[in-house]
Amino acid sequence: MNIFQAINNAMFVGTLVGLISALSRTSGTLSEKPLSLWLFSLFFFLLRLKIFLDDHQYFGGTQTKNRRFKVGFVVGALSWAAWIFAGLSLSNLSDAYLLTILALLISIIWIAIAMFMRNTNNRKQVWWLIGNALYLCFLWVAYYRNMPSGDTTTWAVLGLAILVALLDMIFSSSIPELDT
Repeated sequence: MNIFQAINNAMFVGTLVGLISALSRTSGTLSEKPLSLWLFSLFFFLLRLKIFLDDHQYFGGTQTKNRRFKVGFVVGALSWAAWIFAGLSLSNLSDAYLLTILALLISIIWIAIAMFMRNTNNRKQVWWLIGNALYLCFLWVAYYRNMPSGDTTTWAVLGLAILVALLDMIFSSSIPELDT
C-alpha cells in the first residue's frame, strides 16, 4: 500500500465515522427513524464504498510523479472532504442529499481532470462519469421530493439507486475478486 492508498483509507474511515455519528444524533429509536433515512444511508454507504474501492485500485496503479496526478489528488481530497461532511449531515436528509451531490460533482471534476490531462478516454473513467451522472439524477429527485417521512416515489428512487450502486460495484470491477 502506498501513501495515497493510506490517505484514501483514512478518508473512507472518516466518512464512516461521520455517517455513524450522524445516525446516532437522529431522534427516536431505530424503528422510529424514517425509511428514507435508512435507504439513503444504505445508498450512501454502498456508493462511498464503491468509490473507495475504485480509488484504492487507481492509486495502486497510477503514476504519481506528474502534474495531472497532483492536480487530480487535490481535487480528490476536496471530494473526500465533501463525502465526510455529507456523512456528518445525515441527520438532516436535505443537507445530506445536497452535500452528496456536491461530493459527486467534485468527483466528476476529478475524473475529467484525469481523463483530459492525460488526453485519453479510459473506458473505466467514462463509466465512472456516466454512473456519477446517474447517481446525481437519483439524488436530485430525492432532494426535490424531500418529505420528512418520505413517500413511495422517494423510496423507489432510493431503492433503485441502491440497486444501481450494487450492480455498479459488481460489474465495474470495483471488487476484482468478483471478476470472472
